[in-house]
Amino acid sequence: MRIATLPLILSLVAALASAADDGKTITVTQKSFSDIYPAVWFSPSTGEVSPLKTKTEAPPAKQYEIWIEPRDPEFALMGKEGGFALLGKGEKAFRNPTLPAAPKLDAKLTHLMRDMKPGDKPVFYCKARNSTCLIMVVALDKQEQVLVFKWRPLTKPE
Repeated sequence: MRIATLPLILSLVAALASAADDGKTITVTQKSFSDIYPAVWFSPSTGEVSPLKTKTEAPPAKQYEIWIEPRDPEFALMGKEGGFALLGKGEKAFRNPTLPAAPKLDAKLTHLMRDMKPGDKPVFYCKARNSTCLIMVVALDKQEQVLVFKWRPLTKPE
């Protein structure tokens, strides 16, 4: 009986590892916003989204380090530590990224996403204060203020 369960356990472990590589799909829509402003906070360490709670650009908690505004479109890392780097395009770049030793990091993705065409699926490396992750933009509709992206942590928060 033990020999028969080992392959099952190994296949479950492989399936879980594959699911982790697929990342988490996050959809930001107008329903995600508060009445304050059409933007949200995003945690690169947990993959959580939070609507703005105040009229200032202060995040609701320290893990929320990225400001997302689909209308611009904009991903902006708040603070002076870290940034974003374009790694490539598509699922292959997201699942098996080639991380440069010393990537040139930009604090905002606005200019990198302006020329995005449907189906491009750009993949970005994100270095935040306490974590690193990958973000792949899957769909964007500036008019409807909808942004769909996949997120995958590379490091756990400290």
